[in-house]
Amino acid sequence: MENPQEYTIRHHLAYYECDQSSHPSLSMLVAMAVLVSERHAEEMGCGRAAGLKHNGAWIILSYEGQLSAEQPVFGDEIILGTKMVGVNRFFAQREFWLADLAGHRFATMTGQLSFVDLTKRRIQAIPDELVAPFHAPKLKGLTRPRNQEELTKETADRQAGYQVRYFDIDGNHHVNNTRYFDWMLDPLGADFLNRHQLRRFNISYKNEVRYPDQVISRYKLQTSSKDEAKSMNQIFVGDKLCADASFLWQKREN
Repeated sequence: MENPQEYTIRHHLAYYECDQSSHPSLSMLVAMAVLVSERHAEEMGCGRAAGLKHNGAWIILSYEGQLSAEQPVFGDEIILGTKMVGVNRFFAQREFWLADLAGHRFATMTGQLSFVDLTKRRIQAIPDELVAPFHAPKLKGLTRPRNQEELTKETADRQAGYQVRYFDIDGNHHVNNTRYFDWMLDPLGADFLNRHQLRRFNISYKNEVRYPDQVISRYKLQTSSKDEAKSMNQIFVGDKLCADASFLWQKREN
């Protein structure tokens, strides 16, 4: 490996990774980002098994990303890429991308990660053996999405409830971080989602959602122009804010 910070794999886009538009859904884009980062860690000898030796696992604190107007369709062969941008004692930053075979990027994302003790359920210092092989530079600080005002039933345009299912839980014993996107975007409705394409997003995970919680998804929509709209989307369990996100949308041309 010429550059241990970077790693790419080829991937055939499957029909189940795509929504009604035949393009990959946001939750599946994030799942693919997780896939390539896990493959990268395994290649460097510091994957999940190495983390479990320290009774810990990586968790995502936030994502920020943008999508091009052109997106792949199921059946396309694409490139999934990742780069370990930097690390410090408690946090790491990764970049992710999805591109065609010529290198044109359909999506780019940045993720902020930390390492959690699986018994105490709290952040601990990242073991050096899990990051040293990447030779990533030291992080001086992290920029995370700014907190938005919490939405209530009265201030939201709409809210919907979802039951956490057994199969929403991953190996870290909490809800897989990709599930939040489906909960957040589903209440926008088919008419809006069919007429709009996601162009930018950010999400910040605040508190764990676990089985068998009942989550509440709220959103508020702002129209900035005839062609663009912005939604504020939040996930709650009771009165506890668990995830906070914003999405920038553009009307589809057809």
